[in-house]
Amino acid sequence: MHRQQLSRTWLAGVIVVAGLLPPLAEAAKRKDAETYYAEGSISLVDGKPDAALASLGKAIELNPKMAEAYYKRGLAYSQLKRVDEAIADYSQAITLDPRMAKAYMVRAFAHDEQSHINAAIADYGAGITLTPKNAEAYD
Repeated sequence: MHRQQLSRTWLAGVIVVAGLLPPLAEAAKRKDAETYYAEGSISLVDGKPDAALASLGKAIELNPKMAEAYYKRGLAYSQLKRVDEAIADYSQAITLDPRMAKAYMVRAFAHDEQSHINAAIADYGAGITLTPKNAEAYD
């Protein structure tokens, strides 16, 4: 009887641990994604947009729901004058986080660069609506 109870306890422990493995693996992915995100952010500040693209792309690959990574990768694309790709990343950032005013503002600027005036006006409007006290939004 004691042996049977021990087997049940062991089996219950295995089931609990097995149930924890997927969340632990997901947490490890997020940590890695955040590490790549940090590296990409530093590369942007250092004026290395190609390195930023690589790191931020890896962050997005590991955590495709990281809106900030799309936003910053859009900034890297903008620095490289790859405006269409920048707009696509800003749009994805907005899809993931519709309250990200800064993504609307930089996407507006990118649209403005391409003479997409109506799209730029709409994005400037959204950015101002989200952050009405942001003086830069009115420039």
